[in-house]
Formats: sequence, structure tokens, C-alpha cells
Amino acid sequence: MYFRTIIALLSTVVTIQSAAATTVTIDTINVSTVSGYGDTHYPVPYPEYDRFSILGAAYTYTLSDGQVRPFGAGWIPYTNGNLASVSVTDGSVNYYFDQVYNWAKGSGTIFYSVGQVWCPSCNESGSGLWTEGQFEPVSPIILKAQLGSPIATLSGTARIVMNNASNNWGLPDNFVPFSTPEGSIVDYSSTYTLTDGSVWDEGIFSKRFSYNMTGTINLQPVPEPSTPMMFVLGVGLILLFRKARAGANTSGRGKPGYKESLT
Repeated sequence: MYFRTIIALLSTVVTIQSAAATTVTIDTINVSTVSGYGDTHYPVPYPEYDRFSILGAAYTYTLSDGQVRPFGAGWIPYTNGNLASVSVTDGSVNYYFDQVYNWAKGSGTIFYSVGQVWCPSCNESGSGLWTEGQFEPVSPIILKAQLGSPIATLSGTARIVMNNASNNWGLPDNFVPFSTPEGSIVDYSSTYTLTDGSVWDEGIFSKRFSYNMTGTINLQPVPEPSTPMMFVLGVGLILLFRKARAGANTSGRGKPGYKESLT
């Protein structure tokens, strides 16, 4: 009975919270080479213009209400990395980038984009929904692959440096914020696939190669129990504890040696 009551109360709290959460936010930035097309790396000194991008460009956005919208008009500049060292161990190769340079924001920015969260059939005011976001790296930036494979992966964490409507790219009322606030640390992951017959080896970045990249920047908050939910759980635990004690205090009545508890 007590468990059923607690579950019912929790369901009520969740329903109230869901009904109150009406603001659409961005849960995920799905990234790729520009517009999903392939791209080509040319060996140039850092930070000169190089089309091998750390985290690529915004391709689509997954919203908190389940919509997946493409990036529309806007600016999606690449970020280049300075390859500091390469290590080869037990058939694996790691590429370590110690600096990043975004074409729009300069040194220290691992990802930036601004523009439409596009819905061509929604007839939204102005230029429609839009967003702007800038990230800086937190974890080391390490591209990893198996020697001789055409596939490499990059994963890590970044901090949201900027995500607000202050630059007025679109109408302030049409701005779509991330699902986590500025200052939050979020996860990213991406996969790089060589498409011209090349494979990942110790000297790959000294040569020209073509590739595709896809990945995600996860902007969903880490679930934390809300204050009302914690209160309900606390009350439920107290009731269960009291019931258990009452049962313990009366379970011996009528038996030899039984003594009534005063607590």
C-alpha cells in the first residue's frame, strides 16, 4: 500500500513537471563535414586554413520535443587543431592536438555556430528559430584509430562558453537555447572516415586525404532529482520505516519473554 502511494505521488510530480516544461531547447547538435558532404585535408602550418575540422559544423539539431531540424542560413566555421604529437602503441595510433583555432572565434574555441534552426514548413516569424553557441575544450583532444584502418574516433568534453541571443542574429523571441546553461560541461563524440583509399598511420597528416565526419555534441542535462520528488521520496521512506518499527514492536505479543516497547 505504501509503495503504491509513493509511486502515485511520484507520477503526479513528474506529470506536473512535464506540463510546466513548455520551452523548446536543443538536446543535441548533430555535426558533420559541411552539409554532410566530404572534405579534404591539405597539410599546411597551423593555424592556416585547413579543411580537417575538429568537430566539423552543425548539420541538424535534435530538440527537446523530439523534432530534428536542419541547420539553415547562418555561419558554421570550422575549427582546426595543432597536431602536437603522434603515438603508436600495440597497433593503435593516437593524434594529440594541443591547440584549437576556430575560423570565426580564433584561438581556444573548439566549436562555434550561429544560424537557423530551420523548419521550412513552419511559417515562423522573422527568419524562424535560431541559435548561437560557442564551446571551449576541457578534456585533451585525442583522435584515435587502429593502424591501417580508414576509421578514427574523437571524443571528449567541452564547456559552453556562450549560448544567448545577445548578438541579435535573429529575433530574440525566436532564440532556442541549449538544454544545459552556459558554463556547463558537455560530451562530444565523432567518427572520421577516410574516403580516398587512405588509412590512418603515423604520417597521415603530412599528406593530402579526403574524409567524411559525423558526430554529436550532447547538450542534455544530467538528470537530477527535483526538490518535490526528493520530498515525496523522503516522506515515503519515513512511513515505511515507521511501519517496519511498528511491526517489529508488536510481532512478539503473546509469546514468552515478550516485552512491550516504549518507543
